[in-house]
Amino acid sequence: MPYENFEGDLIRPIDGAVKDGDTLAMRSEIRLVSIDTPETKFSLKETRKFDNLISLSNQKIKTFLKNTSPSLRDYLKPKIENNDGNIGTNQFEYGKQATQEFSSIVKKIMTHNATNLILMTSIEVTDRYGRLVGYVNRKKTEKTGEVLKETLKFENSFNIRMLETGYAFMYLLYPNLVIEKKDKENISTTLTTLGLDIDDKTPDIEKPIIKTIVKTFKKAISSGKGLFPTKKSAEPKVVLDPFEFRYLGRIFDPTASSKGPDRFCADMVSGKLYPPDRYYEVPKENRLFYDKKYKKVALKKYELA
Repeated sequence: MPYENFEGDLIRPIDGAVKDGDTLAMRSEIRLVSIDTPETKFSLKETRKFDNLISLSNQKIKTFLKNTSPSLRDYLKPKIENNDGNIGTNQFEYGKQATQEFSSIVKKIMTHNATNLILMTSIEVTDRYGRLVGYVNRKKTEKTGEVLKETLKFENSFNIRMLETGYAFMYLLYPNLVIEKKDKENISTTLTTLGLDIDDKTPDIEKPIIKTIVKTFKKAISSGKGLFPTKKSAEPKVVLDPFEFRYLGRIFDPTASSKGPDRFCADMVSGKLYPPDRYYEVPKENRLFYDKKYKKVALKKYELA
């Protein structure tokens, strides 16, 4: 099916419902898809406590850089070296700003008597942490009475509003690409799960929802909003993209199965698919990530770089 709609009530007070810049709580936590904001907590620690961990003086980081590909090492090392001892605090401070921005958006939209939310999900209803994932918006009411509409206006979703502020990165992750009913595309849950996607000839960059996400993200960058002080998307104020902070943070988690970048990255413009350790070669606004289990699906649309 193209998507599922879920409904629920926002936890009150709103300050308690907003967990960070891309996570909201109803009866369970909701991760806003297609965006990513700087982390405030990782592995039960505040991110600023990673200042002495994600450092060139830390042996685990030294070992990781030594064993990773030369090109990824050359990309990461200057980032860490130029901000050594401040990586965690930098992530934390901008994560707090993103959280505050998200809280302001939710407070503005969810008035004291508007508690209902609508969640639009796609193929994977939950993420690896058990959170619901999708696009979220306030459930609109009719002009009179208590009848509630069931339509989520994508362009006004919390996800897009956060992208507009510049405090969120675009973070497209297959197969969580919600498809509207009016679109001619169809996705078979069974086939996709098996890695045997249907024949879809529409370039991802031309799909309506993705076009909106990319356009919104690029506009935030060019306007110098939030995390982006210049028109150069490669130089946001936050040193590490949130997912970069997470995969480096996993180096210190003994339970983590992956200690580095673990998703293929498609360039939606060039049509190339890059291995996990070369994601940085793709401009941020062109990226579409695929878990390794979906490599066969990706190779039907993208050529291996």
